[in-house]
Amino acid sequence: MAGRLKFVSNFLLLMLLILVLLVGGSLWFDYLGLLDVKSFFAPATRLVGLSAPEDLENEDDVLLLERERLAKREAALVLNREALEARAVELEEMEAEVQQKMEMLEEKEAALAEQEKSLNERLKQYENKKANLRQSAEYFNGMPPQQAVDRMLEMDDQDIIDI
Repeated sequence: MAGRLKFVSNFLLLMLLILVLLVGGSLWFDYLGLLDVKSFFAPATRLVGLSAPEDLENEDDVLLLERERLAKREAALVLNREALEARAVELEEMEAEVQQKMEMLEEKEAALAEQEKSLNERLKQYENKKANLRQSAEYFNGMPPQQAVDRMLEMDDQDIIDI
């Protein structure tokens, strides 16, 4: 009895090994392209989580390669178009930023021009005052002393000090 049980277990084990080798070999030959067993093993491969590769529409079609090439080219063109649109948006943002900086610089330039104009006016006033004081000093120098004193009394103290 023990011999018969050993024989049955060895027989089942060898049959299982043969089955595994047949399945593995047929899948390997399918991978190499020698056999086509994808459809036969498709339910089992789906259970394992492997997806069956896509079947070609018509393998004998002459334009199949051309269609595939055109599809890839269209996909590349779509990617290029999206990249160009993104670049255009980026350029518009940069242009708006540059425009804002230009406006800010123009405002600063106008403020500096106004400040320069104000400083020039003050300088002219100072030069005019200096020239007037010099001329007044010459007049007072040539006047009789009493007349110069009378006029100086009418003037502001700071102007008298400057003369």
